[in-house]
Amino acid sequence: MLTFSEADEVRAEIQAQLRYNSARGWVLVGFWLLIFVLRVLFHIPVAVEILLGLSLWLGANVVYAARLRRCTSVTEIQTLTLGYLVLELVLLTGCVHFLGGVEWSGVLFYGVVVADASVALPPARTYLVATRAVLLFSGLVLAEYRGVIPHRPFFLPGLTLHQDLTWVTLTLVSTLGALLYMAHAGSRLAWALRHQREELRLAYREKARELELARSVQARLLKAPPTIPGLDIAAVNLPASECSGDFFCFMKAGEGRHLLAVGDVAGHGVPAALTMSATMMAIELSLQSLNNNGHRPTSGEILGDLVREVDQFLTRRIGGESFVTAFFALYDERDASLVTLDLGHSHVLAYIAASGKAVPPRWVGERHLPLMASQYVSANGANGHELRPWPLRIEPGDTLVLYTDGLVEARNGKEEYGMKRLREKVAELGTCSAKEIVHGLMESVTQFTGGSVQRDDVTVVVVKRVASSR
Repeated sequence: MLTFSEADEVRAEIQAQLRYNSARGWVLVGFWLLIFVLRVLFHIPVAVEILLGLSLWLGANVVYAARLRRCTSVTEIQTLTLGYLVLELVLLTGCVHFLGGVEWSGVLFYGVVVADASVALPPARTYLVATRAVLLFSGLVLAEYRGVIPHRPFFLPGLTLHQDLTWVTLTLVSTLGALLYMAHAGSRLAWALRHQREELRLAYREKARELELARSVQARLLKAPPTIPGLDIAAVNLPASECSGDFFCFMKAGEGRHLLAVGDVAGHGVPAALTMSATMMAIELSLQSLNNNGHRPTSGEILGDLVREVDQFLTRRIGGESFVTAFFALYDERDASLVTLDLGHSHVLAYIAASGKAVPPRWVGERHLPLMASQYVSANGANGHELRPWPLRIEPGDTLVLYTDGLVEARNGKEEYGMKRLREKVAELGTCSAKEIVHGLMESVTQFTGGSVQRDDVTVVVVKRVASSR
C-alpha cells in the first residue's frame, strides 16, 4: 500500500537537510585545507584564528547533523536549522574579520547562508536570518571603521579601504540590498518548489487512495474458500505491488460439483490486476451460462466449454500481448472425483499420503495453451486440438498444492526458493491441515528470502482430501 504520512514527510525533510549539511561540511573541510596550505607556504600568522574559527564551524556542523536525526516534526527541524544558521553567521563573521573581508566583499559568504535559509526555512525566518546577517556584517564594518576592533588584512595587507567612508557606506548599502533581495528571491523560489512538492504529495496520496480502493475490490473478488464435503481448502494471495495479477476462485457448478481455478496473469501491478478481474468475471458469467442452458453436461464437458468461452471472451475484449496461465479443476462431491485442465500452468504438487512424498501429478492428457494465447496459433485454444480435461484421482489424506511461479522464484539475493525446497516442505507438512500447510509454506519462503523485496505475486491454494462426514 502506498502511503505518505507525516513521519514520512519528516524523514524526507531530515534527509534533505542532511544532504545540504554534508555538502556544507565538505566545503568547510576544503576551505580549512586551503587556509592551512597557505599558512604553511606563506607563513601567514592570522591564519591560526581562521583555522580555529573553521574548526568550531565544523564541530557545529557535526552537532547539528546529530541533533537533526533526532527531530520528530518539521517545526522542530526548522527551529533547529534556524539556531544553527544564526550560530553559523556568528562564526562566519569571525572568519570574515580575519580574512579582511570588509575590503574584499566578505558579504558574499553571508549570501550563501541566506540562500541556505531560503531553502530550509519559511519566508519569515529567512528574512530573520538575512536581517541578522546584515546586522553582523554592518557591525563588523563599522567596528573596523571606527577602530573598535583592529583590521586584520589577509591577502592584500596594503589596502586601507576599511577607513574610507565612501567605501564603507557603499559596502553597507550593497550588503543590505543584496542580502534582502537574496532572501526575497530565494524565498519565492523555495515557495514555488514547496508548492510543487505539495501538489505532488497530494497527487501521490490520491493515487494511493485509488490503489487501496482497487486492492480492496480485488480482495473481495478473492473470496475465502468455501466448505465442501470431502475437502479441506486454504488459500493465500500476496501481491508484489498494490494489486495482484494472480487469482484463485471457488464456484458452484451445479449438481454437487465445484469449480476451482488458479491463474497467473503475465506481469503484475495494475494492468495485470485488471486482466485478472476480467478473467474472474468471465469465469463466473460463463459458468452461470453453462449451468442455465438446460443441458446436463459431464464434468469434462463443463471444463472444456467453460475454458473455450472464457478464452474467446478475453481474446476478443482484451487481446494484446497479455495472457493468463491457469489450472482448472472440477470436483464432484457425490463420488469424490476430480477432473482437471492445465492451461500452461503446471505449478501443481501432489502429496501422496500412502508414500509420504510430494511429487508432480502424472498427467495423462495434454497441456494446453494459456488463455488468450490461442490468438497466436490455431483455434480451440489447445495447439489445434480440442480441449480434453483429464481425471486426477486423490485419496483421503492426499493433498494438492497449487501455486504460482512467484513462490518458487522467490530469491534471497543469490538463489531461488526452487522446486526442491518446495517439495521437501510439502512432504514435511503433508499430514497437516490445509491452513497449516499454507502457513508453513509462506513462513518457509519468508525465512528463505530474509525479508527481501518481493518480485512477483505469490498465490498458494491447498486442497486436501478428507473423509466425508456424510
